[in-house]
This record gives sequence, C-alpha cells and structure tokens, in this order.
Amino acid sequence: MAHVEVWLKLNGRSYTTTQLASEFPSASLSKFERDTLNFCRDWLAGKKDFLIETSGSTGEPKKICLTREQMEASARLSAHALNLKPGFNALLALDPNYIAGKMVLVRSLVIGMNTIAVEPVANPFNDIEYGEADFTALVPYQVRTILQDAASTKKLNSLKVLIVGGAALDQHSIAQFQHSACEIFLTYGMTETVSHIALQKISGQQKEDCFTTLPGILLEQDERDCLIIDAMPLGLQLLKTNDVVTLLSKNSFRWLGRWDNVINTGGVKVFPEK
Repeated sequence: MAHVEVWLKLNGRSYTTTQLASEFPSASLSKFERDTLNFCRDWLAGKKDFLIETSGSTGEPKKICLTREQMEASARLSAHALNLKPGFNALLALDPNYIAGKMVLVRSLVIGMNTIAVEPVANPFNDIEYGEADFTALVPYQVRTILQDAASTKKLNSLKVLIVGGAALDQHSIAQFQHSACEIFLTYGMTETVSHIALQKISGQQKEDCFTTLPGILLEQDERDCLIIDAMPLGLQLLKTNDVVTLLSKNSFRWLGRWDNVINTGGVKVFPEK
C-alpha cells in the first residue's frame, strides 16, 4: 500500500514516513517515544487489527479489537467534519496506547498530515513554537492548564482546529474561547466508537449548545434514557452506552451525565458531572 510521505517530529528528532516504516525504537527512548514509533511502524507495515483498552463508557473497562478499516473510516469522517487538510501539522500530546492518541496518529497517516509528538504533560504547548501546529486533541485538564499561561493560550489560539474530549469541560474554560480564531470542538466518543462520533462547536459566533453526529451516525435511547449509537460507517450497530442524554433528534443530543453516577434524591435525578 502506498503512503503519502509525511514527517514525525518526536521530542525534537525528525523521522520521514520511510524511516518510520523501518524504525526499531531503542531502549534509550522514553516509553512514549517507543510506543509512538511502534504504532507508526505497525500502521505503515499494514497491520490489520489493534488491541485497545476501553475506558468503561459501555461497561467495565476491557480490551477490544479495532480493525484498520474502522480506524481509517473514523479518520476520514473526522477529517471531513473538521476540515483537516494534507500538509497540516498535527500535535500529538496524548498517550498513543489509548484511542484518542492513536487516532491523532491515524488521522495524520491517512490524511497526509505531519505530526509533532511531545510527552503527554499538563501543558504540552511549552514544548512547541507559536504557529507550529494546526490541529491537536487535548483533555480538559490540559486545556485548563494551558489557559492559565498567557503565552500558551496564544499558541492554542494560533491552531486552526482543537478538539477536547475524555471528560466534560468547565464553563469557565469554554467562555474563554468565544473570541478565539481557532475552531474548537467538544467531542463525544469512546474506544468502542473508534474515537469521536459527535462534535459540539464551542468557539466563535456559531457555537452550538448540543452535540451533532458525524455523517452516517444515527442515535436512539434505551429505557434508562442512555444513548444507543448506530454507526454503520464504522461497522457498529446499536451500541449501548451508559451516557444519559436529552435526545433532540436522530443526529443531535445534549449530554447529561453517566447513568452509573446518577443520584436519585426525592425522585429527582442529579448528575454530579453537571
């Protein structure tokens, strides 16, 4: 299979796609560096199946197998929705052993983006230059830390696209994005859905108050008011979650909280996430 020639800059060292395909990480590298290089080498070698640990969105955490076809389909869906382009520089600042980090690498390799990979710390923007990255995925803790530093906040706002997932983002942080030139989205997804299947824009004048699914993803609810996901483009059918939502349509919803965390007090359901 032919690959678009891109580069990966890993903690300051640069590798071309050709080098990545044959690179055998040495013991002198950090675990993050070895894991990143190993995944890229496996992907470029055409590996078909990947064993990944879930976070527990659909039940107890467990290891599941995702196929190359599913991951490629997810990468193309999100690239279309986020307007990611060949030649962009993607920042990997998440653990590549979990789905969010893996999919940053997959999007780069499938779409033809370059990758800048830095250790997944609270403020990864300390390790990049202003304007160096076009796209990244972060968790809320990283976003909150970045927003406490003026120089890092400027770097964040210089991105073209930022996605935030893994947990709910606080309203104070969201309020700071209203005038950002960067397009910023909350994501909804999990390992079982091969990363996000819905987005909510939280920056600029066209910010949204609900999640909207990617093309081809349909939604239902079960008797608990928990979300059921039908994602045929990803090869998934009627996937039950433990996320309680207000379903607005077959393609949009508002997330309320986790069914397993609900507190029923006097007949009123209280969601601690809110």
